[in-house]
Amino acid sequence: MREVPPRNDFFVGRDRTLLELRDQLAALRPATVALHGMAGIGKTQLAREFAWRFAADYQLVWWIDAAGGLTAQAGVAAVNDALGEPVPAGPAGTAQAVVRALSRMAATGRPWLLIYDNVEDVQDVADLLPHGGHILITSRSRAFRQVGTPTPVEPLARAETVELLTRRIDGLDPALADLLATEIGDLPLAAAQIAAYLDTTPMDPAAYLGLFRAEQARIAALGHPVDYPRTAPPPRSGCPPTRSPAGHPRPPPCSRCVRSSRPPASRWTC
Repeated sequence: MREVPPRNDFFVGRDRTLLELRDQLAALRPATVALHGMAGIGKTQLAREFAWRFAADYQLVWWIDAAGGLTAQAGVAAVNDALGEPVPAGPAGTAQAVVRALSRMAATGRPWLLIYDNVEDVQDVADLLPHGGHILITSRSRAFRQVGTPTPVEPLARAETVELLTRRIDGLDPALADLLATEIGDLPLAAAQIAAYLDTTPMDPAAYLGLFRAEQARIAALGHPVDYPRTAPPPRSGCPPTRSPAGHPRPPPCSRCVRSSRPPASRWTC
């Protein structure tokens, strides 16, 4: 039984991290790991790839959107459809029934895997964690020691960032990809934003790099915090169309923007 978002075909690298995570879950009691790090570092994509790569290790793999206590509760309650347990009244009762059922299931064979994505506060999920299986949590916070083992997610290795950029941008020179990787600090979300932007405009990657550096210099002159993640350069006012009325390329999307995959239109949303 598996309920996981589609696999990211452009996921690259992190092979050693994935294997270490697998060993970590097998050895820990409780087997709960909280992947934490800044926005754009790749926590969700790492957890998603883990779910797909090692699905055969588990009798059940379930992805739970946990951005808020009620959302997490509803996500856990949805597992009941796969388990076929009697349905108690209300999401809270159903979620607790799922927790008990999974704790019992752990003694019957292969473990199960639950992934709680984008947890903001440990208290949102503290009462929703079954025992006996494997649990992955993704969060910007590291305050999860009371329920599991906090594990930081690092930026991509340079070779991995270059691979990601060259796979997604046709004809990109690896040397130029290396320069772009330096500017974005090897953050995978920033690399994906750059690739998506260049895919929708005729801008040359070298011209993009020049624009990026100019925008970073402008931000630095305004006293931008030095510890803020450097991603695709933000526009000066909101997220403009990709083309100006005169037909000239607009600046790339800001670090809060992602490219929507919802049909029928493909657009940037903040």
